[in-house]
Amino acid sequence: MHLVNPSAVASAPAREIIFLSGHSDAIEVYQVTIDLKPEQERIIQAEIERGHFRSPDEVLDHALAALQEREQARQSTPPRKNLAQFLMESPLAGAELNLERQKDYGRPIDL
Repeated sequence: MHLVNPSAVASAPAREIIFLSGHSDAIEVYQVTIDLKPEQERIIQAEIERGHFRSPDEVLDHALAALQEREQARQSTPPRKNLAQFLMESPLAGAELNLERQKDYGRPIDL
């Protein structure tokens, strides 16, 4: 990924075929221009200047890996149950507990 002025870029993304040495398979690579907000560009530049990353490509790779990791964690977590399901599966289910509230009649107050 290169930080590029959007007005200087052609309208259609370029396609390249890259052959990795030692591999017989071709990898198709799409060159894409990403328009960044000024704040996003500032964050990327700051991360590179701090030495956390060497290039904008590395920042993007890290961000995409974190996104995939979060999605995998979300998929492996069982869905949350609603309150009715929780109560039905409770160890106290079937214990015939009276959980109804008593009617509140209020109390007199002096004004």
